[in-house]
Amino acid sequence: MREIINPQPKQNLETAIIKHERYVLAKVLGEGCWGTVYDADDVKLNKKVAIKVFSPNELALQQAMYRNLDTFKAMVKEEAELKACSNIVPRRLEFDEQGKPFIVMPKYEQFLSDILQDNSQRNHLKQGLSIDKIISYACDIANGVLEMHTKLRRVHGDIKADNVALDEHGIALLNDLGTSTFASYGQSTSPRDNLGFVLTRAPECFLKGSRPTKQSDIWSFGSLLYRMFTGEYVFEKELEKNPNHYVDEIMIHKALGWTPRIIEKVDHSKKIPKAFKKLLKKCLDYPDYRIKDAHELSHLLNKAIRKYEKSRPKQRAIRYSVWTLVGASALAMLVGFIARHNETLKLNQELIRAEDQKERVASYERKARVIRLFEDKVTWEGSFESEGKWELKYWVEKIKQDTKVPEKYVKKIAFVAYLDPETTYALIQELGDKIDENSFSTYLARNNRDLFMAFEHLKNYAPGHHHLIDHESNVNLKWEKAKEKYNAAHPGPPFPIIGPDLNKIPPFPGYGGGNWKKKQK
Repeated sequence: MREIINPQPKQNLETAIIKHERYVLAKVLGEGCWGTVYDADDVKLNKKVAIKVFSPNELALQQAMYRNLDTFKAMVKEEAELKACSNIVPRRLEFDEQGKPFIVMPKYEQFLSDILQDNSQRNHLKQGLSIDKIISYACDIANGVLEMHTKLRRVHGDIKADNVALDEHGIALLNDLGTSTFASYGQSTSPRDNLGFVLTRAPECFLKGSRPTKQSDIWSFGSLLYRMFTGEYVFEKELEKNPNHYVDEIMIHKALGWTPRIIEKVDHSKKIPKAFKKLLKKCLDYPDYRIKDAHELSHLLNKAIRKYEKSRPKQRAIRYSVWTLVGASALAMLVGFIARHNETLKLNQELIRAEDQKERVASYERKARVIRLFEDKVTWEGSFESEGKWELKYWVEKIKQDTKVPEKYVKKIAFVAYLDPETTYALIQELGDKIDENSFSTYLARNNRDLFMAFEHLKNYAPGHHHLIDHESNVNLKWEKAKEKYNAAHPGPPFPIIGPDLNKIPPFPGYGGGNWKKKQK
C-alpha cells in the first residue's frame, strides 16, 4: 500500500520509453509478439496500472500482413469498447507526446495460472481447487466468452489460464484481447499456424491455415475446465512425453477420430462430477457436434450447475449418516436430518423444474421470433444474427440438399426441427416403422448425432411417456401437443408429416386426418 499512497516520482521524458507526464514505467511484466507490458504508476490517479507498449516483431508483422491489418488497426482492435463488459479486462488506447500508442489496463496481482499452479503443489495435501471455486471461475470465463462473441463480435483465440486475470474479489476476467489471435507457438514459420496455447487449442486449429472460431474458443473453455477439475489438461501427459510427436498425434486423430480418446478420458475420470461430464464432452467434441456458441455454453453450464446442486443434499445426507450411526439417539438425529433434507431437496427440484420450464419457454419464443423474421424476409442484421440465423439456415439448407422432401414442405419441416428436436423425435415414435426411407424424420434419426443421443436417452422411459414438454412426471406426449407448439409459432396450413405416401399420411390430428393410430387400426 505504501507504493500506492506515496507521491510518485516524475520520470525523465528524454529517456522514457513513452513520453507521458501521467505514467511512470517501471519493471517489465511480460513480453509478446506485439509488444511489452510494463508495471507502471498512474500519477494522476495515484494507483498502479499495467501499460502495453506496441513494438511488433517480424513474425507479428507477417501475421498482420496475412490478415490485411496494419499496426494501427491492430491497436484499435485491441482497445475496443469494454466498459459494459463484466468479465473482460478493461483497457483504453492512449498516445504519448510523440504520438506513440500504448494500452492502459488495470494491474492484476493474480491470474488463474497462479491458482492452478498452487493447486498442483497442494495435491499431496488433498486440498485442491474446491468445486465452488471451479464453478465460480467457470461462470466468469463463460460469461467473458459470451461478451467476446456477442458484445465485441470477436473471437478470443487464446483462452488459457495465463490470460484469465483475477481481481481483488476473485472475479475472473479474460485478458490479452485483440492481438491474442496473432499469438504463435513453437518455431512455425506460417503466420496463421499454431494459434493459441497448445494445450487449450482446439485440434482443428492445428491444421495449416486454420483460423480461430467461436467453437475453438468453446473447446479452449472445455480444456480449461477439464484442467480445473482434474489437475491436468486433456493431452498434457502426451505432450510431456514428446511435444513434436503430440502435434503429429493430434493431426492423425483429426483425420481418424481424436474425440473418442477425449470422451473416454472424461467418462473415466473420477475427479469430474457426473453433472459436468456431459458439458465437458459437448465442449471437447468434433466441431459439427460441439456446442455452437457462447449462448448455448452458458445455458448448458447453468444446467450442469443446477444438476450438481440438486445432488448435494443427498451427498451430504450420505456423508452425515456414516458419522451418526453410532447410537440410537444419533440415528434419530439422522432420520430427522434426512427428512429435512428430503424436504429441501423436493423444494429444490420444484425450483429447478420451474427454472427449466422458464428457460424452455424463453428459448422457444426466441426461436419462434427468428422464424417470423425469416418468413418476413428480414435482413440478417443486428441481434437477429446472434439469435439463430445460422442454425435455422443450417436446417433449411440441410433439408434441401440431403433429403428428397418436396420443395413446398422444406421450410415447414425445418421450422419444426429447429423449434423442438424432441417433438420431432416424438412424431417419429408415433409413426414407428412407417417412416419412409427418404423422409426427413429418418434423415434426422440417422444423421443428427445430438438428436440421436437424445433418442437413446428417451428409450429409458416407459413407452409413450417422456419428460419432454412441461417437466411434468410421465407426460403422455400426444400429437396434439406437437400441433399446438408448431401452430403457436407459425400460423397457417398445418405441418404435414412426410411418410411413404404423402396423400395417405394425414396431417396433425384435428385437421381432417383424425387420430393416426386409430386410422392404422
